[in-house]
Amino acid sequence: MSVMVAACGQQAERGADGGNADTPPASDIATTDAPTSSPANGSDGVVVLRMGDGTEVRFPTGQPAILYFMSTLGCVECEPGAIALQDVDAAIDVVALEVIPDTPADWLDNYRRALGLDYPVVQDPDGIVAGRYGVTDLSVAIAVDGEGIAVTDTFDPTDPDQLAAALEPFDIAIEAEPPTDVDTSDA
Repeated sequence: MSVMVAACGQQAERGADGGNADTPPASDIATTDAPTSSPANGSDGVVVLRMGDGTEVRFPTGQPAILYFMSTLGCVECEPGAIALQDVDAAIDVVALEVIPDTPADWLDNYRRALGLDYPVVQDPDGIVAGRYGVTDLSVAIAVDGEGIAVTDTFDPTDPDQLAAALEPFDIAIEAEPPTDVDTSDA
C-alpha cells in the first residue's frame, strides 16, 4: 500500500488545550470514541497507524506510496487535495494522515465517507510520520519508496504538474487536465 499525505500549506495551530485552534466544540462532533490508539514505533522502524474503525495501516508498507498530510478539522484547503488523490489511488496506494492530535476516530471515518475516498485516512497523533519527513504544513504530500524513503519534496496534490512529477519516479503517468481559462474549442 502506498501512502500519500497532503496539507493545506498552513501550519497546524494548537489551541490553549493543545488541540487544533479551529476544532469545533466536542458537542459538534458526532462521536463517542476517542482516537483508537497512538502509533507504535517498533524497533524495525514500522509505525502502526489506525483508521477510525480500528483498521491498522503499517508504514512503511513495502510499496511506493504517496503520503498526504492533512486535517479533517477546519482545513478547507485539505479537501481538494484529498479528492485529487482519489484519482491516483488506482495507480498507487494513497494514505491520508490526520496530523491534529486527539481527532475523534469517528470524525476520520465520516470525513472519508463524505468525500467518497477509497483510501485510508489514519491518525498520526504523535506526529511520528510527519516528524520523519519534517512536515509542519497541512495539505501537502510527499512520495516515498517501499522502505519509506522520500523520493520527492513536499508538493501540492491539486497541482497536476506537481502530482505528475511526484508519480514519475514510479513510472506512473497521469493526464493533466487543461487549464480552465484556455479555450480548447475548435471554433
